[in-house]
Amino acid sequence: MPKTSRNSPRTNAPGRNASGTNAPGTNIRTTNLSGTGAADTTARAARISGTNEPSVPQTTGPTARVASVNTPQPSVPQTTGPTAHVVSVSGPQPSVEDFRNPEPVPNPVPLDAPREGIPPLTQSPAQLAQAVAALRAGTGPFAIDAERAMGIRYTARAYLVQIRRAGAGSFLFDPVGNETRFGPLAQVLTTDEWILHAADQDLPCLRELGLACPKLFDTEIAGMILGFERLSLQWMVETLLGFRLAKEYANSDWSQRPLSADLRSYAALDVELLIPLRERLLEMLDDAGRTEWCAQESEHVRTAPPKKPSPDPWRKITKSANINDPRTLAIARELWRAREEIARQADIAPGRVLANKALGALAARRPRSLADVRNAPMLRRGSKKKYAAKLWEGVARAWKLSESELPPKRLPQSSSFPTSPGNWNRHNEHAAERWVLVRDAVRGRAAELGIRQDVLLKPATQKALAWYGWKKRGLENELADLGARPWQIAQAAPAIAAAFS
Repeated sequence: MPKTSRNSPRTNAPGRNASGTNAPGTNIRTTNLSGTGAADTTARAARISGTNEPSVPQTTGPTARVASVNTPQPSVPQTTGPTAHVVSVSGPQPSVEDFRNPEPVPNPVPLDAPREGIPPLTQSPAQLAQAVAALRAGTGPFAIDAERAMGIRYTARAYLVQIRRAGAGSFLFDPVGNETRFGPLAQVLTTDEWILHAADQDLPCLRELGLACPKLFDTEIAGMILGFERLSLQWMVETLLGFRLAKEYANSDWSQRPLSADLRSYAALDVELLIPLRERLLEMLDDAGRTEWCAQESEHVRTAPPKKPSPDPWRKITKSANINDPRTLAIARELWRAREEIARQADIAPGRVLANKALGALAARRPRSLADVRNAPMLRRGSKKKYAAKLWEGVARAWKLSESELPPKRLPQSSSFPTSPGNWNRHNEHAAERWVLVRDAVRGRAAELGIRQDVLLKPATQKALAWYGWKKRGLENELADLGARPWQIAQAAPAIAAAFS
């Protein structure tokens, strides 16, 4: 999972620490865990390297989820033994800090290989049929991940799909050459919930293969809703379950064939613990009274339409090169288009042809001949010089354009209101005043909940609400029309209304 992978940089700090009460929750479970010694950790690691199932959270009784004991449990409370205590209590709700900063499991165990062995690549029709039959016979949700070759290949297509299900095991499906053979797999996958981490990054490439998600649990979203300050899969698995995942293959070339055993092991581990992680997160969401919040956010991601492409993506290379005049903008645009064509034909990432910064610098030089392009510093390396002729074709097109055909210095404003509230005083004083109150109300409520303000209400929604107001439609209706989910409306609307009272 290159995306926001196991060691994702995404964070979830709400901007300032705050304590306070949480959303309603009942029967809060508290756990006191004792650490284990080094010798015990070594023994656990040795057992996990074999075929035994890593201990995972399961439900035993009404007040605690505990582990099966094929392998001693490093990560969740047990109901027996002298070192663990599980208590069911009713009373004051926990502080938001209890959820934002969960106490890590002591002595995490390195998990370097799948417990059932490294799965082979499922490629042939017979292998596909066997894997689909096994998944059909399994039970419960599907743990799913996809590997792409971002930064290496031209498209964002999936080059590997990993699926795990209880009672079935883990499978590594090869989409290359099998794009039309995934019908039976797609049918099986409609029968239960999917578990993904950062699903918004994988769902598009899975849809391209005809794999449609019927219901989603996104572990990253669960972390956001709980207010985790770190959101990577690696951190969650280590902190909540007590297993340390390897991370050295995150940016590998998943389009290569054959896939090495190391890559297949890494890929299988991406789904190895998603099922127990879901159970642990569900327990925490239940304790926090936020299970429905997570369900609504996951559904929002599942049903979100494809992102609209940028109208002029080439403009991103003009900023670093400080390009402003229309002719040089045209050169930048045509260089961008030429690079896209080179990359598409070679099936390589555009940045491997020429990086954005280098492309902008080439445009700023305003070359007047093929020699000018070929001798530019960014193309002097032999591996880049072969692209000079195609790039010059783009530059030549730009020089031939009439003045009326040149691109404008700036795109027309896509929003119906100024995007920067700092300028609103010049356009709409009342909206500017509303913006300050809305922004501060959302920030304050988010801090009370221990989540980021953009998780509670995304900035674009805050700005639109402040600009248009809500006198005619009512605050809750206006928020709903702007795409806010019911849980967001329930949490944000009272705070906003109070700010205007």
